Amino acid sequence: MRGPISKAGKRIADQNRQTAEKIIQLGDGFELQELRSMASLQRVGRALRNCTAQKGYAQRYLKEVRDGDAEMWALLERREPVFLLKVDRESRIIEEFESREETSQELNATLAFKVLNALDVSGDEQQEFVEIGAFSSFRCGRPEVEAVEIDGLRYWIWVLRDGAEVVIATKSLSDTTQRWSRFSRVDCDHWNHLRRPRRRR
Repeated sequence: MRGPISKAGKRIADQNRQTAEKIIQLGDGFELQELRSMASLQRVGRALRNCTAQKGYAQRYLKEVRDGDAEMWALLERREPVFLLKVDRESRIIEEFESREETSQELNATLAFKVLNALDVSGDEQQEFVEIGAFSSFRCGRPEVEAVEIDGLRYWIWVLRDGAEVVIATKSLSDTTQRWSRFSRVDCDHWNHLRRPRRRR
């Protein structure tokens, strides 16, 4: 009898964790759902077709959540998962950010800043946030700077935190898309347009 009783107890505990999951409304049909239960994390994993659909992977992530090292959040659009986030609880840095495989779903700056502010986190290490200029230094607004034009390119340069951080937006005169780079004294962002040019559709 111990086996069935133990399984029932685990199911009840998981249901209790699921009931306690927070929901944060972002407006326009978007919301953030905290993921603390196996059922919720695997449901999101199946929707996004990623590894958390598998029990073993889901258990590893949930262990970090229960140990107090991480938070798991799903960004939902009209109750359907579109992105999955793993946040380091101490540093408040988004460590992982995943969308559904083979999807055209993209994060826009307005939604990105809503996520950053709602969770009080930084997405500076994630490609999706860097490519749209959604840096943590701009969470309270982007300061106005004058563009500098050089050889058919227009540059906007922000020197932040007393020079400890520099953000550069670049746009050609014939293009409407800005490309972003960020530099800091302690680290250099992996998704740096000036080092590794990337084109957005």
